Amino acid sequence: MKILAVMFFSIAMVLGTAGASAREPVRIDGTSDASFDASFAKLVRSLKQAERRTLALGLFGALLSKEYLAPEAVIHLTFAPVEPKDASAIRPCREHLHGMSYRQILEAGEPRKDQPVAALPNNSFKPKPLRGSA
Repeated sequence: MKILAVMFFSIAMVLGTAGASAREPVRIDGTSDASFDASFAKLVRSLKQAERRTLALGLFGALLSKEYLAPEAVIHLTFAPVEPKDASAIRPCREHLHGMSYRQILEAGEPRKDQPVAALPNNSFKPKPLRGSA
């Protein structure tokens, strides 16, 4: 009887794990303002707090170069995690985000391999000694 119970429990765990992994990810619907607001809020609510911060950074990276974001949205994405009510600040880029999942937004926010992350420092500056120093 114990073996039968363990076997049923194992089968239930395998089926539960398979069902959870086969679930379709939440995607942004950018067809209208209302559908964008609803799908953005659903996406954000499906994330843990740390993932919300990561989403903010992904949105920042993906949208800043496209110049879709208002200055207030740039500041918010830089310093705060995304909340469900933040859809209005990101709404101008709803068409660009249409159909994207959390993972796709993060991938779009990563710097491209052919794009330099930062400019190299200019080493041509030579400090001058202070007046009165020997």
